[in-house]
Amino acid sequence: MQMPSENAVPTVASPADALDAAAVLEAVGSHPRRRLRRVLGWVVVLAILVGAGFGLRAYLSAPPPAPRYETVAVDRGDIDETVQATGTLEAKRVVSVGGEISGRIATVEVEVNDRVTQGQVLATLDPASLDNALTEAKGSLSTAKIEVSRASASLDAAKITKERDEALFDQGLVSKEELQAAQSSYDLAKADLSRARSERTLAKVRVEQAQTNRGKATIVSPIDGVVLTRSVEPGNAIAASLQAPELFTLAEDLSVMRLDLGVDEADVGRVQAGQSATFTVDAWPGRSFDAKVERVDLAPTATESSTVVTYTAVLSVDNAGQRLRPGMTATATILVERHAAVLRVPMLALRFDPAKTQTATESSGRSNNPLAPPMPPRRTRKTTGAQAATRPTGEDAQELYLLRDGEPTPVRVRTGASDGRFTEIEPDELEEGDEVIVGMELGQ
Repeated sequence: MQMPSENAVPTVASPADALDAAAVLEAVGSHPRRRLRRVLGWVVVLAILVGAGFGLRAYLSAPPPAPRYETVAVDRGDIDETVQATGTLEAKRVVSVGGEISGRIATVEVEVNDRVTQGQVLATLDPASLDNALTEAKGSLSTAKIEVSRASASLDAAKITKERDEALFDQGLVSKEELQAAQSSYDLAKADLSRARSERTLAKVRVEQAQTNRGKATIVSPIDGVVLTRSVEPGNAIAASLQAPELFTLAEDLSVMRLDLGVDEADVGRVQAGQSATFTVDAWPGRSFDAKVERVDLAPTATESSTVVTYTAVLSVDNAGQRLRPGMTATATILVERHAAVLRVPMLALRFDPAKTQTATESSGRSNNPLAPPMPPRRTRKTTGAQAATRPTGEDAQELYLLRDGEPTPVRVRTGASDGRFTEIEPDELEEGDEVIVGMELGQ
């Protein structure tokens, strides 16, 4: 074997050859530290995936937590049976003022919302034609009086002639025909006097009528009240030949109003005069007004376009504050009967069913979780013979649940009156203070 000589020069790799070798080692992963980091990374990712799988399995297979029940204590209180209806507010008394005679409006003395007193002038008609009619009637009366005087004088003359002919006839100086003619003249004069007197009476009536019409030219208020509507202006012509045109609408007193309610035929049997009521209007949200039933009409108010039959109940309303106005729509609640200090439970307690509530909750949860395993069938709670024997039966018996030892216990009770929030129960199975279940929340 030949040994290198001491004078031989060593071969040195160039920088380009060194860079190419490092790139090749890095590409094939030959560096020990980089390979170790890459292996450790994959081990960590695999461990996380395995742990997540075990955790998800444990979560899905774990039994659900116990449900939480919402309870309310049985108490004593008042239960009011009511009837609800809607209607319209109206003035206690409304009077329409019209024109009784034809003519042209000369002046209008009031405006809408003005307060008026009985006898106050509201409007006037042009009196020219009425004055002429009165003058004509007075002239006719004077002529009729003159005719009466002439007829009376003719009667006196006919009477004298008749009496003279009767005396001469007795002496045989006049014929019977002349006596009969005198008698006829007397009868005609007598009839003419009666006719003249009748015409004088008729002339007097015409004068009085003309004076009345002249007075009607001034339209006055028949009551003390307030002007609700005004439908006439100066210069308008009114014709009262067929019916009196409506010029003003007056309300007698708005401090006392009436409320006309349409009570359904199913509830009208419980509504009677003297019952108290409350109502609300949209103009005053959140505020309640008091009223009292005055009467319930016997006649129905069914319309041809509807098969619903209602009866009008008239309520008296105190409007001393003048907050209510005619025409407002009101929603009223009539108190038909009050049950004072009765044992009661919330309506939610009678509607609560733990089986239905849990089924609905589980169905909702499973529909939102496709990975959930199938639920095992529920076991039905059995009732002992002693419990079944003490349960009330009948149409008024309903079931509710008490919370005893953390578990819902069914109890059947007899129910009575209800106001939509609370229901009266007979004190057979429950006592004041018992906790009844009104809701359930399943653990998540």
